[in-house]
Amino acid sequence: MRFVPWWLGVALVAVVVAVVAAFAAQADQRTQVAMGIAASVVAALLIIRRVRRPRIRDWRDAETAAARWLRKAGCRRVSLTGGSADGGIDVITAEWAVQVKHTTKRVGRPAVQQLVGAALTLDRCPALFSTSGFSAPARVYAREHDVALFELDLDGRAYGINGPARRVGKRTRRLLPGR
Repeated sequence: MRFVPWWLGVALVAVVVAVVAAFAAQADQRTQVAMGIAASVVAALLIIRRVRRPRIRDWRDAETAAARWLRKAGCRRVSLTGGSADGGIDVITAEWAVQVKHTTKRVGRPAVQQLVGAALTLDRCPALFSTSGFSAPARVYAREHDVALFELDLDGRAYGINGPARRVGKRTRRLLPGR
């Protein structure tokens, strides 16, 4: 979706008013005036209400949203790793090794296992952010290995969905947009 420019709404209202004025001069003015008013209301709504575009459109946006959330949560030294030789870690902080998944399928157990291994080598706590949720085996494995699981919505808000993530989220709930 795209933003509707304000001037397009103004132009639409001007056209509708001109058409209504032309028809109002003819007989049966009530119907034309009612149609004109309805069209003007629709045009005014386009001016007032901006069509929202999701903040997360690709994997880069998802990684940036996760990093932003971690900064707001009070994490220190938050940085995007960038590159393919990062061991699956997309964001790293002083405390966390974070993997971010922007896929259409739920994240499975193998991704959580890979994250646990990578986090251990970096001596960080593992956290996984996903825009598509987690499979049941992934949740079980995360619970057994104390991995924080977060779901990202397309507006960039993160929600902790298991114990370790909720413990982080309790002190940051007031920082999250939409809460």
